[in-house]
Amino acid sequence: MPVSRKQFLEDMLEYLEIEKANFDYSHAKFSKDIANETADWAKKKRATLEADKQAYPRIYEAKKAKMKKLLAEQKPEWLQKPAVVDNDNVTYDANKRLENLGSFMMPKENTLLLYMF
Repeated sequence: MPVSRKQFLEDMLEYLEIEKANFDYSHAKFSKDIANETADWAKKKRATLEADKQAYPRIYEAKKAKMKKLLAEQKPEWLQKPAVVDNDNVTYDANKRLENLGSFMMPKENTLLLYMF
């Protein structure tokens, strides 16, 4: 059974809470693992972890707001259409992923029609 856009967005809102908890846990673990390291690589890793910690709340809130906005503002007909998403999920650029979030399309090459089993 195809997943509707509404179901996809609602499930993504739930997933965001899990992602947030996992981010907090993994950030704390990585920070603890390198806490006593003094090498240059550890200093760079700490700087990266700190930058990620500062950026994550903005990205998290932006994703959440975008999904809630789509759920609130789109017509029921649009929300009931199948969720077809881009299959190009190899980017690690959070801003690019945010831009594509909620961009549904017609099935074509390099897209995924999501199903519920």
